[in-house]
Amino acid sequence: DAETDLAQARLVHASHDAAVEAGQAWVTLAFAQRRFGLATERLEELRALVPLAQSAAAAGSARPAQTLEIRRALIEVENALTAVEGDRAGAQAQLSRYTSLRAPVAEGEAPPVDLDPELLRASLTRNPELAVADAARDRASAAIDLARADKRPDFGVSVSYGRRDQQFGDLVSVMGSVTLPIFAGRRQNPRIAAAEAEASAAQAEREDRLRGLQAQFETDLADWQSAMLQWQRTRDELLPLARERADLETASYGAGRAGLLDVIAAKTELVLLELEILDLEATAVAAATKLRLTYREHGQ
Repeated sequence: DAETDLAQARLVHASHDAAVEAGQAWVTLAFAQRRFGLATERLEELRALVPLAQSAAAAGSARPAQTLEIRRALIEVENALTAVEGDRAGAQAQLSRYTSLRAPVAEGEAPPVDLDPELLRASLTRNPELAVADAARDRASAAIDLARADKRPDFGVSVSYGRRDQQFGDLVSVMGSVTLPIFAGRRQNPRIAAAEAEASAAQAEREDRLRGLQAQFETDLADWQSAMLQWQRTRDELLPLARERADLETASYGAGRAGLLDVIAAKTELVLLELEILDLEATAVAAATKLRLTYREHGQ
């Protein structure tokens, strides 16, 4: 029974780890798809400025070198798009490991970025990793009982019937036996001591796993909090400034008070910042997903 419980606990733990990895791969893929769509859309918007720059250079109202600046800006966004494609392919490969799909697509809404740390902290003692340690400890305790059983006498009775030649007659025999635990100091006692040492080691390993789990939880929680702050600060403070700059430069260009190069620089900065914000959001959501899946209450 103890061996069966340990095997079952290991199976649950393996399924739990697979769910954590698959969940994080799904989040990575979902945000890679969003970043890919955003980069593709913004790249087309920047490419629409190329004819304007070429016309301005031909008319003499802009320097020919400005067309090179547009190309440089396009290359920056194209490089970002290439990086996003690599992230998407990697996430698809990772998710395929758990879904058996050749080219999986993340559909639906992303998991929430908010969570309740105290609720997760309270469920640490029911984590599947500790369930494995508990099952190993119970198996070690069963081994002690098994070793101690060898010190108890074992009684046996056997009955046999022999059909022989008629001149001798048939034979029935009954035999009793008693196995005595003699020489216990050299046989049973060392086995008991070894089993007790294994049980002590299993208990110590269980305590070590709990402390390690608590430390890892606090580390993962700090990573989530840091990712949340970086994402929120960049989204709430830097993004409005970048959007306002792009709008002002576009308006100034329309009024003839700014050059096309200023508009391109502002729009390129905005695109790269939007991609960065999505990347920061993906990091925060992935951290929240890892916490929620890794430390959730067993059975949820």
